[in-house]
Order: sequence, then C-alpha cells, then structure tokens
Amino acid sequence: PFFLLGWGGKINEFHMLGWTVDVDNPEGDPTRPIIVKFDIHLVRKWHYYMWKVMFPLWLIILTSLAPYGIEADEFQGRLEVIFTLLLSTVALLYVVQESIPKVSFLTTVDKVVISTLLALSLSVLFSYLVLKSAHPETLNFILAIANQAAYWLANIVLIVPPYLRYKRHIAKVVANQESKETTKRSKDPEVEVPSNRPHHLSSSFGYQGKSSHSFAAKWMDELDNDSFFDDSSDGENRR
Repeated sequence: PFFLLGWGGKINEFHMLGWTVDVDNPEGDPTRPIIVKFDIHLVRKWHYYMWKVMFPLWLIILTSLAPYGIEADEFQGRLEVIFTLLLSTVALLYVVQESIPKVSFLTTVDKVVISTLLALSLSVLFSYLVLKSAHPETLNFILAIANQAAYWLANIVLIVPPYLRYKRHIAKVVANQESKETTKRSKDPEVEVPSNRPHHLSSSFGYQGKSSHSFAAKWMDELDNDSFFDDSSDGENRR
C-alpha cells in the first residue's frame, strides 16, 4: 500500500469529530508533486474538568455553609473552617494545575476557580460583619444565602454560554463538512461516501474506532475511488 497509518484513532485529552482529506493531483504535469492535506477536527474533552476540578470546588462551596452554623461570637472558629476550605482549594489547584491548559487568557475553569476563591474570601468578611452586627442571627442567615446564591448564579453565567458556543461550534463544523460531502457527490456521482459512518466529520471515511490497518485499507479504497492514482499515467504515479 501507499503507506500504513500507525495510529489507533484515540486522543486522551480531545474528542475527535472527524477528519478531512484534500488531494491536489495535478494532471499532465508529472514534475509537480501530489499534495495531500489531512486535517483532524478536535475538541477538548470537558468531562475531566467537570468531575476533577469543578465538582470538588462545588463541594467546597457547599461546605462553606458550615461556618454560618457556628455562633456569631465564635469568630475564631469560623475563620478556622474558612481558612481550611481555602487551603483545600489551593491544594486541589496544585494537584490539577498540570492538566489545566496554559494559555494567556482566562478559561472557564479559571473563572470558576477565581469565583470560588472570591466566595470563600467573602465568607471571612461576612463573618466579621455578623460579629459586629446588632442582629447577628438575621444578618448571618441573609449573608449565607446571598453568598451561595451569588456564587451559583455566577457559575451559571460562566459555564452555560461557553457550553452553548461549544455545541454550536460542533454543529457548524459537522454541517460544513456534510455540505462539502454533498457537493462532492454532486460533482462526482461515482464517489461513494460510506453510509455506515457515525455522525462525525469525514470527507473520505468516518472514524469508528477501528484498527490502524482498517484505517489504511479503507483510505486506500477511497483514494482509488477518487482517482488519486491516475491509471493512464506512467509508473511513477502508480502505486
């Protein structure tokens, strides 16, 4: 065969939507090389960050309600619980920092982390206000609810819009690729796009988790259908 694709088709940190193959096979000019452009469409897997970063942070925030259950005059006891939660948050970030993308802008995970640290820091201020208040019990209840409500509302604002953009981006890429496949069929009816492929991207073949030998064999079949090798040309352009 032309070559053997030695890859199992899996990427740990990314979900592969599919791939596209564009072949520039100049006819009548044997001196020009054949150019194959192979694009892999990837999106980062978000489940890891949900369960290993955000979910523990959410549990820590829920636990931050505990200081509000301590007597208002026990300011030191409240601070001990809050600072323990802050240290737990920092320790969690230290463990998972290698898995967080190192980019020059704030990602959604970064924003959730900052909002968590801010909510815990506000708990220190709220505990002090409750200590100095003339009606500590009422103010304690109001601040506890307000802190939680503000945090969860901020998380909704930070997470939902990027998730919707993520879904729209996938739908756009899939729609663009399906449009290219439709155009390809209309221009060359003899080219068949596999009907058993999943609902992913592919201009030549679809990813189904097969072995590298299956990838190579199927790709070679598709290239034959696409007249990648011109049977009328000399031996240099043949397989």
